[in-house]
Amino acid sequence: MKDSSIPLDDMEDWIEDNLESMDMIAEVLKIQQQGAIELTKLVLEHCKEDSKTQDYIFRVYSEALQLVSSELPGGQ
Repeated sequence: MKDSSIPLDDMEDWIEDNLESMDMIAEVLKIQQQGAIELTKLVLEHCKEDSKTQDYIFRVYSEALQLVSSELPGGQ
């Protein structure tokens, strides 16, 4: 039988690369979340007179932010 095990050094490198990738993805999601918050504030500011639109936008962005937050490491 052929030994198909991965050398420990290669496994450690693979794990380290994946952790770095996950950190980068988490950072991108945080930036997107902050952008969504800023966009929500901007849209709501311009919809002051239209409460139905304001409620809809708030609900949609709130749901999106909850989804993004749940995907972040340590999220809900």
